[in-house]
Amino acid sequence: QVRRLVVQDADGKGITGVLARVGKGAWPAGRTDGSGGIGFAVEGKEKVQVRLRAEDGRSAVVFLAPASPDPKGPQTARLPRAGAIAGKVVATEDGRPLAGALVWPTLDQGAFVRTAADGAYRLPAPTADGKGGVQAAAAGRFEANADLSARSGDQRGPTLALSAKVAAGGIVVDEKGRGVAGAEITAALSPGARPMVMSVYSSGGLVRSAESGRFRLANLAPGVAYELKITRPGFAPAHAELPPQEPGRPVPDLRIVLRTGRTAFGKVLDQRDTPVAGAEVVLRPAASPNLNVRFRQAREGDQGSFRGTTDASGRFELRNLPPGTYDLTARGRGFAPLIVPGLTLPDGAGGTDLGTVVLAPGVALDGVVTDPQGRPVEGAEVRARTAAGGDFEAILLRQAETSPPDAYTAVDGSFRLEDRAPGESLDLAVSRPGFGPGAAPGVLVPTEKPVRVVLQPASRVSGRVTGSDGKAMPEVFLSLHEMLERSMGGRSMMAMGRSLRAETDDEGGFLFEGVSPGPIEVRAQAPRHQQVELQGLEVKPGQDLTGLEIVLAPGGVIEGRVLSPAGRPVPGAEVVVQEVSQSTSPFPSFTRLRANADGEGRYVLDGVPPGPRTLAATAEGYDRTARDLDVRPGDNVL
Repeated sequence: QVRRLVVQDADGKGITGVLARVGKGAWPAGRTDGSGGIGFAVEGKEKVQVRLRAEDGRSAVVFLAPASPDPKGPQTARLPRAGAIAGKVVATEDGRPLAGALVWPTLDQGAFVRTAADGAYRLPAPTADGKGGVQAAAAGRFEANADLSARSGDQRGPTLALSAKVAAGGIVVDEKGRGVAGAEITAALSPGARPMVMSVYSSGGLVRSAESGRFRLANLAPGVAYELKITRPGFAPAHAELPPQEPGRPVPDLRIVLRTGRTAFGKVLDQRDTPVAGAEVVLRPAASPNLNVRFRQAREGDQGSFRGTTDASGRFELRNLPPGTYDLTARGRGFAPLIVPGLTLPDGAGGTDLGTVVLAPGVALDGVVTDPQGRPVEGAEVRARTAAGGDFEAILLRQAETSPPDAYTAVDGSFRLEDRAPGESLDLAVSRPGFGPGAAPGVLVPTEKPVRVVLQPASRVSGRVTGSDGKAMPEVFLSLHEMLERSMGGRSMMAMGRSLRAETDDEGGFLFEGVSPGPIEVRAQAPRHQQVELQGLEVKPGQDLTGLEIVLAPGGVIEGRVLSPAGRPVPGAEVVVQEVSQSTSPFPSFTRLRANADGEGRYVLDGVPPGPRTLAATAEGYDRTARDLDVRPGDNVL
């Protein structure tokens, strides 16, 4: 059934050209016609969320009533009167205004404006209550953003401080000093770097050397060390350290030499000394005792590995290898994989014989996946990992959707894992939409009977959010976290697993679908209200959890400034609400309530529980400072 929605202004006049996006995915459905109307095909009994945005920036969220046999005419939605926010964009290092910077609403990059000569900007207010955010960018500087949800309704927008980028350059040459074109230079934060400014984490990146071998890295943050990785086909990968750079200093000129590297070779045979053709051979750097090197290895993942395939004689050859210690893994169809650890490659060109790898026949692990009634579950994803111990479920199930599956179940629910090593202990994780995750830890290969994994049907969790006055609260953001039990140091503890998101409708109702059976936590937050967290909830297998009632009490909004001893703003300073632990520990614990100062040193902390609180401010180059205050519901201006 087609339902019609008419979008009007505050005076009841239809608005043309309003963009409508529907559902949780916010899919574009079209624009309103000359009378402000637009039609939607509505199915089922659930309300449909519709996000509206006019060309002048006004926006609203409405919920289209479900189809009914006797519709009462078009549903109407009214957009608020047009408002505006005004602010500035300045340089972080000295506070000078930045002319020509781009500023835009967070959810609408196309609605950008440019700042004037004094750095000023003016944008349409996102909504009547100021929800949303604003972002800014300028050439040679990192982007910055600010939230508008809790700011006072005085039309004052944030002053966005943009940090300057620094550059570094150099040349990539071969062993004869000739420039190497097309080399990829990747800059990543050094493992020991702990920058306080979030924009730094988007710095670095990848560039390629020019025909002359020269390159330039222009997306670097000042005062931060980087690690460079340099790769080019035909050469061994190289690494280099880039020390912290400061604005205004000469750009360092690096000289990076790519070497041909080592060639490793060997053979793969079966137990009858017959060559194994088509076997995959992988060399991975062995785990280093150096924590920084291990961090790099984890970051690179399989990108730091070298792969080859055996020919008809079983011979393999891997070229352009840097010196180091490696673990070799060989796999062939019909054989169990074999790992040969601790193979050392010396420095310099030449070849290294890694010897002969003998593969033993592999065995298969059969299994079946069913629902609680014994019915087969088709299309389930099965992942196998070497047994990890008591915390397997907390780790593996949490990553169940991030790695490729090893097998899929057939129409009868069966699956087979080929080429496993006899005596191997495997942890199995099984997942499928519509069901909670399943697991079979510590399966010893092979088994006498197929491994059976039972998936419990996923459930729905629903409820309602109201204010302390009992009125429904629409557009409240909620998160649901599935909790997993894990073992650490012989002690059992709960760890956060999969998370789901939801938003309340116009009657305050919310719904989570596809929730796995087991313990869960639900959190709700809204501007100018205290966050609520429901703990100790449990979803029973095959049952929905309904009727949750969440009441959001008013919270305090703290607005203030962070200044230096000389009275100048400190952009980027972090301000947190510090709460002293109620336990006997003398150390303070910090809450989620934190904010960063803008270009004028201004900060906004939303949802602070009323009562005595302590604010603590920190910034690079300054001593930590704290201030006590008595927070009241509503605005608290310092």
